[in-house]
Amino acid sequence: AYPTGKVGDTYKIPSNVKEIGNSAFQGCRSLKNIDIPSTVEKVGTTAFLGSSIITASINASTTGSYIFLNAPSLEKVIIGENVTSLGGNSFFNCSKLDDLTILTEKADINNGILGSAGSLKEVKTNEENSKYMVEDGILFSKDGSKIYAYPTGKVGDTYKIPSNVKEIGNSAFQGCRSLKNIDIPSTVEKVGTTAFLGSSIITASINASTTGSYIFLNAPSLEKVIIGENVTSLGGNSFFNCSKLDDLTILTEKADINNGILGSAGSLKEVKTNEENSKYMVEDGILFSKDGSKIYAYPTGKVGDTYKIPSNVNEIGDSAFAFSNLKTIDIPSTVEKIGTTAFQGSSIITASINAGTTGRYVFLNATSLEKVIIGENVTSLGGDSFSNCSKLKSINYLGTMDEWNGTLGKTSSWRNGNTSIKKIICSDGEITL
Repeated sequence: AYPTGKVGDTYKIPSNVKEIGNSAFQGCRSLKNIDIPSTVEKVGTTAFLGSSIITASINASTTGSYIFLNAPSLEKVIIGENVTSLGGNSFFNCSKLDDLTILTEKADINNGILGSAGSLKEVKTNEENSKYMVEDGILFSKDGSKIYAYPTGKVGDTYKIPSNVKEIGNSAFQGCRSLKNIDIPSTVEKVGTTAFLGSSIITASINASTTGSYIFLNAPSLEKVIIGENVTSLGGNSFFNCSKLDDLTILTEKADINNGILGSAGSLKEVKTNEENSKYMVEDGILFSKDGSKIYAYPTGKVGDTYKIPSNVNEIGDSAFAFSNLKTIDIPSTVEKIGTTAFQGSSIITASINAGTTGRYVFLNATSLEKVIIGENVTSLGGDSFSNCSKLKSINYLGTMDEWNGTLGKTSSWRNGNTSIKKIICSDGEITL
């Protein structure tokens, strides 16, 4: 522990120090400059939390997360050649940081590591660096094929991704404040996880081949998205907690789209697609297979308490109704299969199920669910079907007790994750669990 009131604006770390402990310099008020030499092997989590440091040179081998969290005076940082691993959100809420130089060739640097360094308009590196280069203030791989970090404070509402870029790294555009529009062309092969986390982007066109999970997580301004023809795989929860997203167009015929991929895009009342699409069609704002036999995605913001499943539907896709506002659902015997997490996080209170089989976690985190009716047509309930459905106390089964015990009651795997269900009410009596 370095005393918070110790006088002196500079401290030379002794050469025999191998580790700086967690929060060791937290809240130090006088210290303005710190040089962490290569003799230090490890810097602990939140090591300089809330300190008054203005300039820092980091050359320790590894650092923990949030090492300069809430350091309001921090302006200049050099990440030295010896750094092999820099912890996540190293400079989170360091609003004055506007001078950052990357010398290391060993560590992966991205905005998930940097955190919301709001004043940073450019990243710097040395010309001799074999891993990184900087162009227009943006950190790229040396050959320019990968974007590692787009400065959060960089000015400009639109950025054109260079044609030689093949990959956008994890969290590369995290927290960018000025950028409003992004077009990811088909020349990009991969977009990393949380690539645009917490960004201010309003419109996005995605045509990269594959994307990681949560690419627009907590992007509060996102309103319009086009998923292009080149997309073959879209990561889970791509638009999770994007509450303003109300315009979504699906052009791809190669990727499976469902609400588990889309995430809780709460304002989305309809999905759109092109008439020529050979995989999808839209009816009443809902995304179906082209022949209408499968429901892929029911918009999370669609108005209405009840939905009648069309008679030609024989499959409900994975996460198809996830996070929906529906209160009541009746799944008829014409449906043969319900996918995994089909009603995850939905607002459903009453469900009638008569489909042949269901996947796992069909009502995961459906915390409003109170009443479930299971028809005689159901031959298999997936494991953990009602996980975290604490309001569900019993299940109504339309068959007899013998029929329950001979089919669905043979295993308790469907009940895993829910101990609140105490009985099965059958047509000829009750079974206590």
